Amino acid sequence: MSFSLELREFESIAALINSLTGLYYSIDRKNDLEKGLYAAALELNYTNKHELIKRLLTGQITDEIKQSLVRGLTIGETYLFREAGVLTLLIDSLKPIIEQRRAENKMLRIWSAGCCTGEEAYSLAIMLNRAIPDIDKWNLSILGTDINQTFLDKARAGTYRGWSFRGIANEYKNSYFTQIAEDNYQVIPRIKNHVRFEYLNLFESNYPSPITGTNNIDIILCRNVLMYFNEAGRLTILNKFHKCLTQTGFLALSLTELGYIDKNLFDTIVQENLFVFSKRSMYQSYTPKQTWMNANADLDTIVLLSTKDQYARAEVSPKSPSPGFADILREALHARESLLVEKSELLFNQLITTPAFLNSATAEEKEIIYEHTAKNFANTNRLQEAKQVLESALIDLKLSVKLLLIYAHILLELDQAEEAVATLKKCIFLDQSCIAAHYFIAIAYRKLSRPKESVKYFDAVTKLIGSLPPEQYIAGMDTTTIAELKNIIALSENSTGLRI
Repeated sequence: MSFSLELREFESIAALINSLTGLYYSIDRKNDLEKGLYAAALELNYTNKHELIKRLLTGQITDEIKQSLVRGLTIGETYLFREAGVLTLLIDSLKPIIEQRRAENKMLRIWSAGCCTGEEAYSLAIMLNRAIPDIDKWNLSILGTDINQTFLDKARAGTYRGWSFRGIANEYKNSYFTQIAEDNYQVIPRIKNHVRFEYLNLFESNYPSPITGTNNIDIILCRNVLMYFNEAGRLTILNKFHKCLTQTGFLALSLTELGYIDKNLFDTIVQENLFVFSKRSMYQSYTPKQTWMNANADLDTIVLLSTKDQYARAEVSPKSPSPGFADILREALHARESLLVEKSELLFNQLITTPAFLNSATAEEKEIIYEHTAKNFANTNRLQEAKQVLESALIDLKLSVKLLLIYAHILLELDQAEEAVATLKKCIFLDQSCIAAHYFIAIAYRKLSRPKESVKYFDAVTKLIGSLPPEQYIAGMDTTTIAELKNIIALSENSTGLRI
């Protein structure tokens, strides 16, 4: 069976593949697409190419066909410690952050985007185990994601043959792998426990998000992946990566992809012909003459002027009227919606630290202030500060399901799953139809290795969302829709074997 597409067939199928997966095939990659279709047709036991082409062009695309296409079109060539110099540069760049976190929350989050069969994620886990002597006391999370379920299954198994070890010292193989058969080695549990693998399509919209574990990331590695997207797709992904990273986060691409980087989003770190990128703040930070944190600050003396990519400070007339509570709240919300990160944080801090403002606020306004102040802290990895804000808020607004949900998110991020469960049960007591509370309590029980309780709450989620419109957004779950949550649960069931 040969697979030579006519030009019209190629254009239609290439557009379809792009809409399904984000993978882009220009005419010079026609042969690559044909090879992928051929592999999918063989896997699906089709006797001729026309059967698969007909199904694709008439929209008869089942999940089985889609996964076969993904398997045929994605390349699984990788190995342990690939481009080890880049991994070393990333760890070296991370050292100041490690020292800071050692005195704070001992938390690190790393994402291998397009992880293939998992070698990159495990390599980083090994390197961090060697770089951080007390790593067992840390909350280290290494996430590997891919669109190829077969790759993910192999990554979860953590079993590799000798070819995956090419070019590395036997010391690593002997220390971090157990030989389970001839030419067959498995990652030891101490390393494996730091890493998890999940399905995620970079072309889709469900990141950054605590739902997918793609928020507050310290390092993102996305090597030999962006080349499969067109220019618009690459720019969209890089913008999302920028939002996923902490303010001190790093990004690594392959050498062939360095030209894709957006210099408005990332600064280049170069060391001996090795390249990684650090997140560039969208807005230049500044220190006003009088701090917004000071409740007695003279608000007449400072005006924040929003420019394209920075704040400018200007003196104004002392006769200008001081902005009131409503003005500052409105400006704070506008700044947050406009992604003016520093401005939003300063304004919400002004609101929350001024007793006169809080005393005059309605319960609804207080909820907004506490919500966004906590989120500003959480989004810059200051989880303990976010936790403290919410604990203060819940003394006053103890019946706020919204604040309880955010508090539970923070507890889960801090690896305090038992406390998160107790908080989420309060949410369910206050609102039995709260989808987010049921979902996150299921996740918390999974973290606690209590599968029966986890399945119980996943079942509750399935019932709650059963008849709801697929495009409906879910309160408390960022911009996740009903359709996306159903997909997440289905993929979770496939990856864990749990009945959900």
